[in-house]
Amino acid sequence: MSTGNSPGSSAQTPRVSRWLGVEGEELTLSRARAALALCARMAGHPSWLWIAGIFYPALDLVPGGVWNMNLNLARHGEDPNAIAAQLALAVGMIALVFPVRLIVGLAAISTPHAGNLLEREARRPRLRDAWRAARGITLSGCALTLELWLMGCIGITLLVAPPFFFLKGLELDPESGMFAALLAPFVGVFLVFLALVSVIYQLALSSLAHNRRGSSSALTHGWRIARHRPWATLRAALVDLVLWAMQRVLMIASGFALLATCVGAPFIPVALLGVLGFVGVTRASYWARMYRELGGLSPEDGVPGLGAGQPEAA
Repeated sequence: MSTGNSPGSSAQTPRVSRWLGVEGEELTLSRARAALALCARMAGHPSWLWIAGIFYPALDLVPGGVWNMNLNLARHGEDPNAIAAQLALAVGMIALVFPVRLIVGLAAISTPHAGNLLEREARRPRLRDAWRAARGITLSGCALTLELWLMGCIGITLLVAPPFFFLKGLELDPESGMFAALLAPFVGVFLVFLALVSVIYQLALSSLAHNRRGSSSALTHGWRIARHRPWATLRAALVDLVLWAMQRVLMIASGFALLATCVGAPFIPVALLGVLGFVGVTRASYWARMYRELGGLSPEDGVPGLGAGQPEAA
C-alpha cells in the first residue's frame, strides 16, 4: 500500500530515499534544491524589493530565538508578568502594519502566475508591486502572523516553561551544565514544534497570497498540505535550512570582508541588510513555488470558491 506522497513501490525503497525522494514523487530533494537555485538567481539582482525581503520571516517565528527565550526565563523567572510582557511585545510588532503589508505583498508577487505577468511586461518586480499586491489582504496577513506567534508562545508555555521552573524549584543553577542537560530534551521538542509551525506559516502565507482568503482558512490549508504530503514538505523545509545556513555564511563573510578593508566597517550594517533582503526575496519566491509543488491550489486552476487573482496595479 502506498503512503502519502510516494508511489506504491516506496515501501521497498531504502530509508534514505525517503529523505531524497524517488522518481515519480511530487517533490524530490534535488528538485527542491534546483528551485531554490533558480529563485536565488532571480533575486540576485539588487533592487528596492530587497527592503521587503528584510522583513520576510525565516524558520523562526519567536523573536530573539530560543537563546533569548531561555535567558529571559532565567532573568525574569520570578516576574509573573514576564510572559505577558513577551506576548505584548509580539502583538506590538504585529501592529506594525507596514512590514506585514510588505511581507504579504512580497509573497503575492512571488507566485509563478504573478511572475509570468511581470515577464510579459519585460520587467522585474518592484517594491511598489509588493505594496499594491497586498491591498485587501494586509489585515489577514496580520491576523495570520499573530495566530502563528501565539502558537509559538503557547509552545513555550507548555513545553519549556514548566520544566524550566521545575528545575529552578530544585535550586539548580540555570547556567549550570546539569540544568542545560535536563532542559535540553524539552527544548528539542519545542524546536521541532517551532519548525513545524514555521513551515505551516510559509504555506499558509502562500495560500493567502494566491487565493486572497482569510487567515484561519489559509492556516488550515497550510496544515492540510503539510499533513497530506509530510515527506515532500520535510524536503522543502530541509532546503530552506540550507538557505538559512547560507544567510549566516554570507553575513559573516561580508562582515569580515568589510572589516579587512579597514574603512568598510561603517558599511557593515548596510551589507547585512542587503543579505537579509536578498535571502528574504529568495525565500518568498521559493515557498511560493513549493506551495504549488506540494499541491496548493490557485485561482488559475479554475476551482470554484477560490479568490480572484492578483489585483491590477493602480
